[in-house]
Amino acid sequence: MKTDSDKKEKIVVNNRNNPSVPDGVNKNEITSRGVGLIDFTGDESFSFDNESQAEGRSFSTLAKLSTRGGYGVIHTKGFETVVVGRITPPCVMFPRLGEGEDARSYKAFAFTEYAEVDLDRFPELHAAISNRTHMPTLHQVKKGSENPGPEAVVSAFTELEMEGRVEFFRGLDI
Repeated sequence: MKTDSDKKEKIVVNNRNNPSVPDGVNKNEITSRGVGLIDFTGDESFSFDNESQAEGRSFSTLAKLSTRGGYGVIHTKGFETVVVGRITPPCVMFPRLGEGEDARSYKAFAFTEYAEVDLDRFPELHAAISNRTHMPTLHQVKKGSENPGPEAVVSAFTELEMEGRVEFFRGLDI
């Protein structure tokens, strides 16, 4: 049985920034600004009908993240760009990317505070985000589900914060 404290518990998420984007849109630049793209339909609607599908699971995680907040990691498909951050609700946004007829809106979330990560320096984080088997674009990192798990994400963020490397989200102006 869930209690009120369960509903408010912060979560830790992993997001792979890999949607199809119009030519000229740089996913590495978007990732480096602490923005995670979650797109399946190309509009501003959400469907939670089928939790077993990647879309429903990603949207369910986004809804939890937007109400609870927490920590997360956003990375490009080949880990060229990796960012860890803290999320304060609400975090959902709908950026319009591209130009002219190719432009479209995307479902996304933004870190309130974030820092780019060198995975060579944080091997535990790399291990935690590399295991994406059967995971949707955005998913909650749970203890024991990914080794080493959520503590690797929070630890990397905290260490970078202590070093003064954390930036505050100022918008997505690209």
